[in-house]
Amino acid sequence: MRRAHGSRIREVAFDTPKGQIAEPVKTRFGWHIIKVEDKVEGVTSPFDDVKDTIRTTLLDSKKKEVVQTLVDALKEKAHLKTYPDLFAKVAPAPPAQPAPAPSVETAPPAPPAAPAAPAAKKPADKKAPAKKTTPKKNK
Repeated sequence: MRRAHGSRIREVAFDTPKGQIAEPVKTRFGWHIIKVEDKVEGVTSPFDDVKDTIRTTLLDSKKKEVVQTLVDALKEKAHLKTYPDLFAKVAPAPPAQPAPAPSVETAPPAPPAAPAAPAAKKPADKKAPAKKTTPKKNK
């Protein structure tokens, strides 16, 4: 069974005494040097304190999964053809970065911002309407 890339780093970090630098650790992302500056005891939060955060995290994850399934189905029906070699000429692909793993300790998303107040109307200038002029005919 393949190990998660962070498990070896985590193992070395927790085994290294405070104030020490661990031996370099090699992962598929390269070499890592770990210096343990401090160690803090973990805390366990009561379920009632974290259940809303857990619910939000799980619902968000499920929503993303459902949307991705729908997008994949729509792409398959659309018979899209891509030309990656042409895209590379316009803009090279950015380096791939792994997405951070969701954490139970992550704060719930902030509520949406209130809509902006409508802009105050400026008083209309009271100018006389422009007169229509017609060119005079020369006889």
